[in-house]
Amino acid sequence: PVDLSAAEVERYYDGFANGVLWPLLHSQLDRLPLVPRGWEVYRRVNERFAEVVIATARPGDLVWIHDYQLALLPALVRARLPEAAIGFFLHVPFPPAEIARVLPWRREFVEGILGASLVGVHTSADAGHLRDAAVGIAGARPDRGGVRFGTRRVRVKAMPMGVDATRWGETARSPQVEAYLERVGEELEGRRMIVSVDRLDYTKGLLRRALAFERLLERNPALRNRVRLVQVAAPSRESVGTYRAYGRAVDEEIGRINGRFATVADVPIHFLGRTIAPEHIVALYRAASVALVTPLRDGMNLVAKEFAASRIDGDGVLVLSEFAGAASELTGALLVNPYDIEATAATIRRALDMPAAERRKRMSLLRSQVRRADLGHWAESFVASLRESALVHRPQDGEVAAVPTGAGAGRAAGGEAGRDGRKAGPGEVHAGAATVPLGIASGVSSPEELALALVAPEARGLILILDYDGTLVGFQARPAAARPDHALRELLAGLARLPGVAVHLVSGRRRSELEGWFGELPIGLHAEHGLWSRGPGQTAWQRRQGGPPAWLATVRPILEAAARDVPGSHVEVKDASLAWHWRAAAADLAEPRARRLAARLRRLVAGLPAELLEGDHVLEVRPDDIDKGLVVRSVVGAEAGARALIVGDDATDEDMFALARPRDMSVRVGGGPSRAAFRVAGPAEVRALLVAVAQAWASRPVEAEPEADGPRLSRPPRRRIPAAPGARGARPSGLRGARSDGAPRP
Repeated sequence: PVDLSAAEVERYYDGFANGVLWPLLHSQLDRLPLVPRGWEVYRRVNERFAEVVIATARPGDLVWIHDYQLALLPALVRARLPEAAIGFFLHVPFPPAEIARVLPWRREFVEGILGASLVGVHTSADAGHLRDAAVGIAGARPDRGGVRFGTRRVRVKAMPMGVDATRWGETARSPQVEAYLERVGEELEGRRMIVSVDRLDYTKGLLRRALAFERLLERNPALRNRVRLVQVAAPSRESVGTYRAYGRAVDEEIGRINGRFATVADVPIHFLGRTIAPEHIVALYRAASVALVTPLRDGMNLVAKEFAASRIDGDGVLVLSEFAGAASELTGALLVNPYDIEATAATIRRALDMPAAERRKRMSLLRSQVRRADLGHWAESFVASLRESALVHRPQDGEVAAVPTGAGAGRAAGGEAGRDGRKAGPGEVHAGAATVPLGIASGVSSPEELALALVAPEARGLILILDYDGTLVGFQARPAAARPDHALRELLAGLARLPGVAVHLVSGRRRSELEGWFGELPIGLHAEHGLWSRGPGQTAWQRRQGGPPAWLATVRPILEAAARDVPGSHVEVKDASLAWHWRAAAADLAEPRARRLAARLRRLVAGLPAELLEGDHVLEVRPDDIDKGLVVRSVVGAEAGARALIVGDDATDEDMFALARPRDMSVRVGGGPSRAAFRVAGPAEVRALLVAVAQAWASRPVEAEPEADGPRLSRPPRRRIPAAPGARGARPSGLRGARSDGAPRP
């Protein structure tokens, strides 16, 4: 169990999940608080759940996560258990991407869901909305049946939930229901009954339903005192102010309508504002001429299916909102737009006047649909699809399979048979069907253990060579927005102040950006993939090449034309290279344009002293004699006795990994094929690793006798290193072997 304090429940469940996410997901933007609060508590509670899942999960387990309250959990579990079969089912609607963008934490929310192998929703419309948000908000790529996020395929599937039709039918035949049904019939005294069963929630449309019933009585005086609306409204989320206010509004509206049409003998709307026993609910279903189910927005609405499952007499009419998920399945219902009061009132009249033969035909269809797609079918289908998706989400051929060395890794490394039936040998763990060598740090299971392996007593220095975008910070729609936060600057400064440690930042960014953000820190800066370099403590930049390449004038108009064609994209002009960025553009427009542009540029650079880099939402043309490997060769070559930690996230960093020596460590951030020996999930894990390296270096033992040609090292003094944001004392993502081709580590 995950125990939550009363304060956590208030901020996480009432405040954020139900106060912010619920109205957003139901497209009720007018219900959103002016100042949304509770995100940090929501995130922490999801992290608490993740800790329990990670500690409990075993190889081969299926992890099935339910609903918006735990939307961050799939990604949190994925970061620590990269090969787990994770399913997520969203029981509420997913809004159009334009509405989802309203959430200030939209990217984190959508990326959290995309940690799953399979995402289930109730309707194909919801699946489409979620795929659009994944592409437009999280930068995923469209893929058949879902999206491609990083190196994984995430399947997004409409899987409408059902009810236990057999149980509802058995309950309808029970003596308790028969007895209560007789009582209801006596109380109706020959009147016809319309029944509505809901939670007292503003998405259920109680106010508009009452207005439609009022209009029915206005337009049809003959129905007064002959038809009764019984509204069951179970109290819900009474600690949330919005719900309390809505309850008062419903009370007042029903009171007004009853005051207008009530007589000594009859009150037209009977409001039961309490929880009713299931047997009594079924008796109301059986006694009703019409079930009125008119939510303003609903993921599914199982009341509609319960009504059909309970009508063992084969009679009754279902009037259903077209905005309920069930509307796409239950073709025997009469559909209404609950915002159209006049049309809803007319449809209620039609339902009351419907001939018996049509009623029975429609109900027969409804009952068949409910029995065919019942609750058991839904659960079995989801589990079967999850098992399939757990295979589909694995990296494609030629990509790196993620190898967990955190939770559960000890079992694999300890000799359990892998999926290929062969036990792992020394220094190996299994990754799907591939066996991956771990190199010098075989068996590491945390940033702390990798750091200890790197910081050996004999090392005469430590060189940290770090990429920036995607490695130390996450990507942003506009590159200029990916500014370093205070915590990162403090972390890099703390590392650089440690005796014997040199920090180098290697980026494709312009030198003006790096100098503006990091110029005051005692670290090496290397801009435009190594074209420009400035050593630690220096102020002057050195250029590795002459003036601007002549081909810039040829390439620039081509990229600028693409920027004009694709709104949201832009061209970045550097001293010796050009880049077209399209992260902020609509994927359905930018993806095809990027493919055509890349093909054209590949043909163009074939005859030029230039090369094309195809990065994450960026195409860059640079000189073919400039790459980040030049920085590694220069920096590492000057420190023969030092060890290097090289960290990067994309193809441009492979030039650095290729030059790692046997005693160095290379770490790839995220997915994709790589020469790196290890892998971490993202920037938060990189920062945690750097903290661990700093602490290990500050605590390492003194070497007794240094080599004759090396400087004597005194034990470095202990320094306080800022904690990595998001680490919170828990181990972040485990490190995982990155090679998949069986080749020895460079």
